[in-house]
Amino acid sequence: MSERDESGKIYHFDQKDILKATEMGLWAIRLGVNGQINEMYADDIMRRIMAVPKWLTPEECYQYWYSRINNGYYNYVNNCVQDMIRTGNIVQLQYTWRHPVHGEVKIRCTGVRKDDKDGTICVVGYHGIVNNIVETRVLQDEPSSELFEFNSQTHSIYFHTPRLLLNGSQMHEDNFPDRWIDEKIVHPHFAEEFRNIFRDVENRVDVKEMELLMKSSSGEYSWYKMTTRHLSEDECDRGTILVQLRVADQERIAELENQRIRDFYHASLSEAFAYAELDLESDQLQAAGGLWADCPNRFQGQGRKFIQYLVDCQHQDVPAKNAKNKFVTCDSVDDMYHQMLCRERGIIRYTYKRLLIQEWRWVQLTIYTFKEKYSQNMYALLYLRDIDAEKRQQEAAQTDALTGVFNRKVFEDRVNVHMKNPDNALKGAIVLMDVDNFKAVNDQYGHLVGDDVLKHMADSLEETFASVGLVGRFGGDEFFVFIENDCTRNDIDELMEHFIDLFVHGSDIPVSCSAGIAFVRDGAPSYQKILSLADEALYKSKINGKNQYHYAEEKKSST
Repeated sequence: MSERDESGKIYHFDQKDILKATEMGLWAIRLGVNGQINEMYADDIMRRIMAVPKWLTPEECYQYWYSRINNGYYNYVNNCVQDMIRTGNIVQLQYTWRHPVHGEVKIRCTGVRKDDKDGTICVVGYHGIVNNIVETRVLQDEPSSELFEFNSQTHSIYFHTPRLLLNGSQMHEDNFPDRWIDEKIVHPHFAEEFRNIFRDVENRVDVKEMELLMKSSSGEYSWYKMTTRHLSEDECDRGTILVQLRVADQERIAELENQRIRDFYHASLSEAFAYAELDLESDQLQAAGGLWADCPNRFQGQGRKFIQYLVDCQHQDVPAKNAKNKFVTCDSVDDMYHQMLCRERGIIRYTYKRLLIQEWRWVQLTIYTFKEKYSQNMYALLYLRDIDAEKRQQEAAQTDALTGVFNRKVFEDRVNVHMKNPDNALKGAIVLMDVDNFKAVNDQYGHLVGDDVLKHMADSLEETFASVGLVGRFGGDEFFVFIENDCTRNDIDELMEHFIDLFVHGSDIPVSCSAGIAFVRDGAPSYQKILSLADEALYKSKINGKNQYHYAEEKKSST
């Protein structure tokens, strides 16, 4: 039995039912040889899917269809119709059309020239909206490119291919290209260059090939090659371009990745016990190892969370006042990011104590920043080294072995450096002091107790003066303090009273001290002159009965 009967039905379906189910409308166009006749005749299905008002005349129907063709496609549609007329071949075309209800839609139609009537040219065919048609690939391999069009008048894009490669699912998007830049679909480094491509497209030449990083459907940045093409040179079409994005071939990707790796490991990791790679512009923690091996999973690859963790680690151990100047730390995530981003290629170092295997040890966090050669993207390699041994060795060379304050040479070197700075030349003061009757302390209580008195004096000085200057041991039972900033006698009086209270009342045995004070401005620019003035003031304190302090050239009341 035949599947088609004499009534024109297929099985038990009318042809019209099938066309309606597949939403395929039929049309015929009459065109005058001289261009004076432009008419379109559409069946009910065609009118419904295109939302054509029923009362339109054939001439109005033609204008309704033709005027809604998207800018950029007029030349293409005209050429396809001319091919139908000239060759008599069946021609298929696809373009975007401004639907009065659904907005921008993708149209696919097929047409052919038929017998001419009444001195006009006749073209007939079928027409359908293919937005919602599911296209099944014959080979289920990975897609390698995507195609969309950009309309500069509406700043919108419309995908002609399924959106399988790029992040996102919308086939039509407005506020382009700003939307992609704000959502970081385009890697931040390429944002301005990407924006410029879609600016003034009417006068811009086509982009033959541009390499850039874009966020893929997996959420990771991948390399793509982008080309743009105007559909025609007609003025009405220049505002629309087709954009093709192709996945970069594997050899090119490998080349770019190898370059990144070579730059990363330009810094030696041989002594590091923790390291990480950070994409500064996309804020992605890309890899980590050693002590930080679990950080990518712990912080979901988010760079800011990782940096916050590093900042927190820098402040685990609160340094004593006398050790604050030995710590180099960062106070906030924003501050650390700013320091990294302001260096195209450079090194930042932070020094602090960290708990390692139940022991507080000195560590150094080194951040090596650089701009990648191909993408011009900013990256950072961070690594952590244990510097406890060298730090202790350095401290031993700079400090007094018994009391832990600066030794005489380091103290004097630092004061001289301070004074050579023109901004500091006349600021500050030197306090020179010693323990009263220290020999008697050793004779009466022994040298071990005498050592404890010296340690106690050093601790009291550090507690009082470390936040405003330097403390050093001059020799024997003599110490000196350098107050770095500009200060008044009232300021120093308060500090001295606090120190004397700590030293005298915090000692296990009766003690007292004498001191001499000289302002830098009185002896500048000679350090030795200032020290000599302080020594003269200390001598006055001694000959006037001890247990007191004097300013250079001026006596101070008893303590």
